[in-house]
Amino acid sequence: MLSHRADLDRLAAALIKHETLSAADIKAVLQGKPINPKPPRRKDAKVKPPAELSRAEAERSPPAPAKASGVTSDKPIQWLREEARAS
Repeated sequence: MLSHRADLDRLAAALIKHETLSAADIKAVLQGKPINPKPPRRKDAKVKPPAELSRAEAERSPPAPAKASGVTSDKPIQWLREEARAS
């Protein structure tokens, strides 16, 4: 964890500022690049409540994330860093 402390601090700061990060955002942060600002969401955009989703839309929805049981290795961070270098 100490060997990746700078990466963790950059990710934490980006999450505090942006609240959510895409995979591209994470790669940019790990490479030390700025994150491209996202366009503001239109206030008049209509979002369907879950009850109004069609069966096809519900089937395409990703499954709920599993509960985290605690990360015991730095393999996920290492993988992200390798992916960032490859880009």
